[in-house]
Amino acid sequence: MVAILYFVLGVTIATPIALAAIFIRRAYQEAARRKQQRLWREEFQAATGIQLPPNTVMEKLPNPSAYPNFSLRFPRWEYGNRDGTRDKRRNYNGIIYVNSELYVSCWHISMPRPWDMLDLVRELREKGYSIPLCAEEQEKKRQKKDQLSNVEALSLKDIVREYEPSPTEFEEFCASLFRSMGYRAKVTPKSNDGGYDIYLSRGHLTAIAECKCYALDHKIGRPAIQKLVGANMIKQASKMLFITTSSFSAPAEAYAAETGVKLVDGRQLLALVEKYMERPVRKQYGDTDQEYWLTREDLRKYIPSDIGF
Repeated sequence: MVAILYFVLGVTIATPIALAAIFIRRAYQEAARRKQQRLWREEFQAATGIQLPPNTVMEKLPNPSAYPNFSLRFPRWEYGNRDGTRDKRRNYNGIIYVNSELYVSCWHISMPRPWDMLDLVRELREKGYSIPLCAEEQEKKRQKKDQLSNVEALSLKDIVREYEPSPTEFEEFCASLFRSMGYRAKVTPKSNDGGYDIYLSRGHLTAIAECKCYALDHKIGRPAIQKLVGANMIKQASKMLFITTSSFSAPAEAYAAETGVKLVDGRQLLALVEKYMERPVRKQYGDTDQEYWLTREDLRKYIPSDIGF
């Protein structure tokens, strides 16, 4: 009985002491972790000149990352409506944050708020750090490329709409383009064109050109290129060109390569019009990654409208 009493008494005293020791150890570990995080933030700031938010979680890697990258994760309501906004029928409904991550130089950086990560990445990029586009920026790039294709298509449609009813006027349009490029250009008579539409010359260089204004989905085939080559067997110009608003079939491209015919499709035609004529086509996007960087405004499509930032 006495032994049992001593055992119960020992357990009663030891349990709070053990719990206190666990609490003290964890508190010490947390204090050490916070100190290390503070020191790393200060080291990062000294190296980059960028001050990080206190909620940043950092890890210093033993070696610089060979593949810098970052990924964004977006907050959401624990219980949300179909549009992502808060379900107000729930009394206990909080915002769930998942860390966005960045690997750059010798650092692995995590942040719960994606807009903070976006600001950090922009600052680093502006300071010369090479950080590839994240998934959302790749999507922005793809959408702008698609938009560019649509802009080009609309511009070509404008040309087709204006000149397809009158092939002769399209030939004159092409002749004006070549004159802007410094050539002497003569459109052949409609009744007897000799198998080509324009005769070009500049110094000792001579060329014949065939011009076809077709719908954008039309493919010019090999026979049309053969006709131009046949015409040049008589004319003996030093160059042959085939200009169109559409494009060329694979056999036509292969035959043109064999016979030295320069093909100018719709996209190339637009580029020449933009460069040489006083009739600019719709402006095209450039191709630098900076224009695809996300902005805070871009984040709104990924974050519920009732979560502010």
